[in-house]
Amino acid sequence: MSGRQADLLLTNARVLTCDPARSAASAVALAGDRIVWVGESDDAESFRSAATRVVDCQGKTLLP
Repeated sequence: MSGRQADLLLTNARVLTCDPARSAASAVALAGDRIVWVGESDDAESFRSAATRVVDCQGKTLLP
């Protein structure tokens, strides 16, 4: 996994990032109390391990 492991993975969300370079996404990876990655749900699997809790947000909006 090369050190890219999340404790919590939120997928299938409507993520509003407040970042002009990337205003929207569909997944967020968290390690401890930090957001370690924001991107698309299809790319989120690289952060998943056996210990990762995965939450399908079912299209709900997620804000920082």
